[in-house]
Order: sequence, then C-alpha cells, then structure tokens
Amino acid sequence: MDRFSVIHFDKQKFLQSQKEMSGNNFQELVKVNFDQLFLFLDSQEFFYRFETCLRKIYFFDSAKLSESQSSSIQKYCAHPFLQILAGEGAYSLILQIISGLKSDVKGETEIFGQYKKFHEDYKSQLSIKRRSCYLPKHLEQLSSDCKFLRDKHIQKWGSQSYGSLSRKLLDKERPVLLLGSGQLAKEIAPWLSQINEKFLVIRQIPKTNEEFQEFRQIQEHQLADVSCYGNYEAEISKEMNLIIAAPVSNDYLEEKFLKKIKVNKIIDWRGEARLFQNAKNNYFHLDEVKQMLLESEQSLQHKISLVKEEIDLILQKHRNKMTLFPWGWDDICA
Repeated sequence: MDRFSVIHFDKQKFLQSQKEMSGNNFQELVKVNFDQLFLFLDSQEFFYRFETCLRKIYFFDSAKLSESQSSSIQKYCAHPFLQILAGEGAYSLILQIISGLKSDVKGETEIFGQYKKFHEDYKSQLSIKRRSCYLPKHLEQLSSDCKFLRDKHIQKWGSQSYGSLSRKLLDKERPVLLLGSGQLAKEIAPWLSQINEKFLVIRQIPKTNEEFQEFRQIQEHQLADVSCYGNYEAEISKEMNLIIAAPVSNDYLEEKFLKKIKVNKIIDWRGEARLFQNAKNNYFHLDEVKQMLLESEQSLQHKISLVKEEIDLILQKHRNKMTLFPWGWDDICA
C-alpha cells in the first residue's frame, strides 16, 4: 500500500485562509499558484481527479512520480489546505472522506455516491494502456471498505443526507422552488419526489438531467410571473418553499427571489453565507440543520470514534494480507 498516494486540497480551509490572511495580494497569489498546480496535475495521465464541492483529490501511484515532479508538488504543502499523503495515511483519509466523517453533515451518503461514480468513470473511460494496474485494486477496495463501514456503523445513524434533511423540513403539499442545478441540487432532487409540484430555477439553458425530469423549469426573469407555474398559480401567489443549493450571494437572493415571490420556508445549504444572522422559524441554515441532526455532540463524536477504530482494524487486516502475500500486486505491477 506504500505507493498508494493522494493529493488532497480542502476548499473550505482554503477559503478560511483567504479570509484570515487577506492583504499582500494573498488571494491572487495563492489562486494563481494553485491554478498552476491543478493544470499540471490534470495534464499528467497518471493523476486521477476526484472532485466534490468541498475538496479536490488526486489519486496517483508514487512510483510513477519523478523526483523533480515530487519536489515541484511538495512546495505547495506549506499551506494548511493541501496535503500529500501516501500509504495507510492516504487510505485512511480517503476512507473517512467517502464514509462521510469529514462532511459538514456527518455520515451523509452523497459523498459515497460521488466516489462510486468517479470509480466507474475511471474504469470505463481510461484505456488499458493508460491505467496504472496498481491503483484499481485500491480504489475497488475503498468502495468495499466504505460499504462495510456504512453497513456496520453509519447507516444506524439514520438518514443523513442533504436531500433527506430537505424532505424532512418541508411539507409535501406546498410547492418547492429549487435554486441550483449542480451536483448538490442533483443529489437533493430525487428526495423531493413526494412533493406534488417542484420548480427548478434556470438561467437560460434548460436542464435535461434525469434528476430534474419531474421539475418544471422556470427562468430567473419569469419568477414573478405566476402564469409560468401552470395549474399552481393560486398556490404560488400565496407562498412556496425555497431550497438554496447554489453558491449565490445574499444580494442575488434578495433581488431575484425574495422581492418577487412569497416564501414560506427557506433551506439554505450554502456554507458560510446566510440570509439572516438571527434564527428564524422558517429559515434553516446549514449550521442549524447540523445541530438538529445531532442527538448530542458527545454522542456523535463517540460514534465517529468507533468508525475510526474500525478503520484502524481494516488497515491492520490489509497489512496482514501484505505480510502473508509479500509477492503481490505491488511487485507484479512495478
């Protein structure tokens, strides 16, 4: 497992660092440097990118990396938001991430679905010649280990996903307006199937994604026109629910939505931005929803520690396999 390596870029920590270290053109300097790094990594055929809304992860076989390439990448590790890990440290980190232990909503399921899609794309799109035969078994094993952790521990935490929480907070009789068409919106959309009427806000180009087939699509400039809502004109003219699943500004929300439609409840899945600083009965921000999820912080941390202990046992099991079969894949693929 020593050659199994990852480069992990934490977008949340990056944004925090931008705020804490503003000045001296820090933001532009870091942005340019990391753009250069990502361009380099994407141009190399032995780096495989797995990206979510919170992080970028590049998988690679360290044996494929030259000394000059390694030193070029290492210079970026002075920043707290980028790590280069290998072996068990890399494997443990990725297993914690795809199990949902590193997510804002602990134990959420979407991240594992994203990883499985990445893994399937990796297997189907890369030619045999381009594949490192070292990586596939580890990527496959990560899926198996994550499924084991979820079955044994995490699924007992209850339904922990952005979509399931959105459904719990909304009444199915009232129409819902979904803002966003990216990965988060796609993950939320299927959970809203029990809601009678659903609308998706689009800018210009209609969305043909399978996840949005049940949604009536409305362009931004049509929001105030109740005739666009078909048979639901009467309900729309009263109140509807709004789910914010896109990184938009408060000014945008005020101008495009709150001045044009009557809103009953707002679920705001943005990270740090929030419409209202004080808690409101009809406004649910990511921070409040996280608190609603927890039976107690102590209880959740205990559950997380049990999963981490299980990960240590998994790593020990893999270590024992390598001891029993020393002439395994690592040597065959060298």
